[in-house]
Amino acid sequence: MTRYAMLLVALSSCAHAAPAPTDTTATTPAPGTSLDARAREVIDLELARAFAEPTTRAMSIVVLDPATGRVIAMNGRRGESVDPAIPERDAVPHGSVGKTFTIAIALDRGAITTEDAFDGGEGAATFGALRMRDASPHGVMSLEDVVAFSSNIGTARVLERVGREAWLEGMARLHLDHRVPEAARADVEETIPVAIGAGLAPTPLEVAAAFAAIVNGGTYHAPWREGEAPSPGERVLSEATSATMVALLEASIVREDGTGHGALVAGHRVAGKTGTARLDDGASYAAFAGVAPLEAPRFVIVVGVDTVDEGYTGGTVAAPAFARIATALL
Repeated sequence: MTRYAMLLVALSSCAHAAPAPTDTTATTPAPGTSLDARAREVIDLELARAFAEPTTRAMSIVVLDPATGRVIAMNGRRGESVDPAIPERDAVPHGSVGKTFTIAIALDRGAITTEDAFDGGEGAATFGALRMRDASPHGVMSLEDVVAFSSNIGTARVLERVGREAWLEGMARLHLDHRVPEAARADVEETIPVAIGAGLAPTPLEVAAAFAAIVNGGTYHAPWREGEAPSPGERVLSEATSATMVALLEASIVREDGTGHGALVAGHRVAGKTGTARLDDGASYAAFAGVAPLEAPRFVIVVGVDTVDEGYTGGTVAAPAFARIATALL
């Protein structure tokens, strides 16, 4: 079994535990502060909350303006060391968050539609020599189901339809192609795990910028900070693709059987995607990328938690953290 196939097995086995209830009372910013200062305060409170758990090894949070690419706030911590460079420096697998990019590329190419059906094989399927499993068994799925269940098999079917070359071109448009391993450029059995997120390791800031392009109408903005020159926009997806993706990502949160249900924010519509990856040393990385509020998008928030506890997943840890951060900022 290849390294990325092993990552795939780990991803399918630990990705989708049921979300825990969200307590939104822990991050209340001080009144009268600026947006950036409030966001930094909220992030710091969330970092402290995570490190109250002895199993947390590292955490990264990015808050980005999806309309412009401006970094509103970001911070990270590893052990006892707070390090604001972690979200920009540390490349780490974000698990099934990577499915968002593959599905958006396929939609934009016209390779799939929301009316298509995808065979989930009741939880197991073979692609060449690659044996793939889902966290829960499903038969024929809609595209909404594929996203809501975070189906490895369904997303592999999507890749089959769009093709490796078109997928690579789409990843380049999203400024993520440099994170695609060389083996995945030539061997489809290596491409599949990367396309579902198991072998793709971007930085949290790269995830935030690519995710923003998917949910902001299809325009990519390179991240920039206050005092720097604003990033010019680059159309990478159609507005129709972006609108469809927002609807799919919202459904994965609204649906009670969706992996992102723990990201619900009272009084606001939000959209996002969970991800969980097994790291090389056996630890887990729980991630969530989301946008809030859909009524007038102001924040793309990417949360990643490195933990030695295998029960910590994108749905149980990162999605509720997103909900607390979004609640405090809205």
